[in-house]
Amino acid sequence: MPETTPHPMAKSVLLVEDDRDIRESLIELLDGEGYLTIAVENGRDALAHLARIRPCLIIADYLMPDMNGTDLVKAVQGQETLRDIPILILTAASKHMMGGDVTVPVLTKPVTIAALLAVLREHCGIRSAA
Repeated sequence: MPETTPHPMAKSVLLVEDDRDIRESLIELLDGEGYLTIAVENGRDALAHLARIRPCLIIADYLMPDMNGTDLVKAVQGQETLRDIPILILTAASKHMMGGDVTVPVLTKPVTIAALLAVLREHCGIRSAA
C-alpha cells in the first residue's frame, strides 16, 4: 500500500493513545480524511510535542500509563499558550470511573466514525476526503 502524503494545507491532530491497534486505526482514518496525524503513546510525549506543534485538536485516551487523560487535560489547560487547543477524550472507561474531573468532551469507545469526524470538522474545518 503506497504511503500517502498529507495535503500541504492539512491541519494537524495530536493523537494520544497507548493501544497500538486503536492508534493505528485512528491514524489511518485521520490521515484518510486529510489531517496530518501526530501520534504518541502517552501524555508526557504529547506535552513534549506540544512544545513544537500546534494542533487544531488533541484526541486523547483516558486510561494511559504515565499520565492519564485528565492529567493531560489539566497540564494543557494550565499552560497559557496551550489552553485554547480543543481536547477530546476517547475512552472505554465508564463515567463513574472517570469521576467528575473530566472537563472536556468525551466519546466512548467504540466510537462511531461519524461522531469523531463531526468533532474534527467542528474544530479543524477540513471536509471529508471521500
